[in-house]
Amino acid sequence: SRGHWPHPPRGPTPGQQSSGGAKKKAKAAPTPKAPPPSGEEEAGASRHRREEARQPLLSELRELRLRNSVLSAENAQVSEMRAEVLQAVEENGALRTLVKMQTEMASQYVQAQQTGELCKEQVKRGRHWWLRFKAEELCVARETSERNEVRAKLAQEDGSRRHPI
Repeated sequence: SRGHWPHPPRGPTPGQQSSGGAKKKAKAAPTPKAPPPSGEEEAGASRHRREEARQPLLSELRELRLRNSVLSAENAQVSEMRAEVLQAVEENGALRTLVKMQTEMASQYVQAQQTGELCKEQVKRGRHWWLRFKAEELCVARETSERNEVRAKLAQEDGSRRHPI
C-alpha cells in the first residue's frame, strides 16, 4: 500500500492452498499456444505497433499546424495594426510639427502686428512732426519773405530818398 493502484487481489493465489483444508484444486488445462507468427505477420504487427505509436505524435503535429496557422493569422493582424499605429504616430508627429509651426507663426504674427502698430504710431508722430516742421518752415519762410519785402521796400524807399530822380 505505497500508493500504487490497482492493488493486487487479496487472498490465496491460484497455486496456493487455502487456509481451509488440504484439497488441491485441479489445474486448468493449458490453452494451446498459437503457432509462431510468420515473417509477414511479424512485419505487419510491427508496422501496426509503429502506427499506433505515431498516432499521438501525428495528432499533436496536426494540432501544432492548426495553432501555427492561427498564430500566423494573428501575426498578420498584429503587423497590420502595427503599420497603422506607425502611420498614426507619423501623422501625430506631423500634426505636432504643424501645431508647433502654427504657434510660432501666430506668435510672429502677433509680434508683426505689434510692430506694425508701433510703426503706424511712429508714422503718425513723424507726419505730425513733419507737418509741424513744414508749417514752421512755411512760417519762417513767410516771415523771411515778409522781412525781405519790408527790407526791399525800406531799401527802395531809402534809395529813393537818397537818390532823388
